[in-house]
This record gives sequence, structure tokens and C-alpha cells, in this order.
Amino acid sequence: NIRYFNGSAGGNDTASLAKRVIVIMRHNKRKLRHVLAHLTSPGFVGGRSRRELGLRGDGPHRLITDNAVIGFDPDTHAATLVSLHPIVRLEDVLENTGFPLHVPRDVPPTPLPNSEEIRLLRDEIDPDGIYLS
Repeated sequence: NIRYFNGSAGGNDTASLAKRVIVIMRHNKRKLRHVLAHLTSPGFVGGRSRRELGLRGDGPHRLITDNAVIGFDPDTHAATLVSLHPIVRLEDVLENTGFPLHVPRDVPPTPLPNSEEIRLLRDEIDPDGIYLS
């Protein structure tokens, strides 16, 4: 059985303390917002230093959605498009992103997984199909 928890279920601790955070979510403008009503898991808050805010980790490293991979500039923390998943159009990503997204001149396609990576995903990482279903 899959169990869901109310609230952030440890998301704040992970986002505040982990050395590197990789977020996986659906690419949805309602969720990928520029302004939040409530913040549970801090990333780069208002451009301020994470150390200044008492946060130990380095902040988010990647945001992986069902459309793209987004990274963060190490100096400015600006969200930057790293790759587009195959058959996804850039226009669809921009239309469904509710915050400013830097798009480099040449955005590569996200590499397809090889057979061993597919086996690991299906058999080891997500055997219950939580992410892959």
C-alpha cells in the first residue's frame, strides 16, 4: 500500500538540510508558480543566501518533470532549461511554467534511458510504478 502524509512530510527538512535536492513532479503551471501562497520546502528564497537563512544544504540541483529537466544557475539561482524530453515542444514547457525560465540558445533533448537504466527504474527504483505509471 502507498501511504500519503499530510503537509510537507519531511520536505522542509530535506530541502533545508540535504546537500543536493532533485525534485520530481508533473509540469503544471498551477504547481510551478512564481509567487507562492505557502512555502514548505525552501530552495533559493528571494535571492538571499541559504547560509544567511540558516539552511545547510546547497539548494535544489534539478527539477525533473514529465516535460523537461530544469537546473539552477550556481550564482544567480535562476531556473534554466537543461533539456527537453523527446516530443515535447519548447512552447508547451514555457506555457506551463509559471516562473521566469532561462532558455539557452541550444537546448538538447533529454537522453533516452538505455536498457539497463530501464531495468533499474522498473525493478529497483520504482517497482510499484509510483512514478512510471
